Amino acid sequence: LFVSEQMESDWGLLGGGPFALEDLVQCIHPEDQPRIREEIEASVRTGRPYAVEYKVIRPADGRVIWVEVKGEIHADKEGDPARFVG
Repeated sequence: LFVSEQMESDWGLLGGGPFALEDLVQCIHPEDQPRIREEIEASVRTGRPYAVEYKVIRPADGRVIWVEVKGEIHADKEGDPARFVG
């Protein structure tokens, strides 16, 4: 997955992408991961937009931040999540 420069900066992501979905999910605070996994799966399955708020642990410095994410998932030719737009 490719992410915006803003998300890369906010989340403290390292490496410049592309990123595996699981690597991004691992940045989400463990308390929030089950709920966010359910939201992602529902959006992939139904194609409906998502709007969620959760904590992220920044890989760059370990700080915990709150993010509010709104958007939709775009799939590749095989139907796998390829792009989160929002």
